[in-house]
Amino acid sequence: MKLLTFLLVISTAIVLVSSKPAPPAPPPPQIVKSSFDLDPSGSYNFGFETENGIVKDEVGSVKAIKNEKGMDEPAVVVKGSYSYYDPDGNQIVLTYIADENGFQPQGAHLPTL
Repeated sequence: MKLLTFLLVISTAIVLVSSKPAPPAPPPPQIVKSSFDLDPSGSYNFGFETENGIVKDEVGSVKAIKNEKGMDEPAVVVKGSYSYYDPDGNQIVLTYIADENGFQPQGAHLPTL
C-alpha cells in the first residue's frame, strides 16, 4: 500500500512539474461599427464590424406562412451574411436565408453535392 501511495504522489508531482500553464487568451476584437433597429411589427435589422475584418449583417421580417393545418401563422423570415478572414488571409463569405424552407446557407467555401 505504501508503494502505491508513493507512486501516486510521485506521478502527480511529475505531472504538475512538467505541465505548463496555458497562454492567456487574446483579447476579443473590438467592434468598430454596430447598428440595430427593431420595428414594433417584429421586423429588425442589425449589423456589426470588428477591427479584424469580421462583418455581420441580418434583416428579419414577419411573414404569414402556412402551418401543418394549412392555416396562416406569423413567422420571422431572416436574410443575412457574415464574412471573416481565415488564417491564410482568404475572405470567407456566407450568405443565408432562413424561412419556411429552413436554413439555406450559400458560400464558395461550402461543399456541394
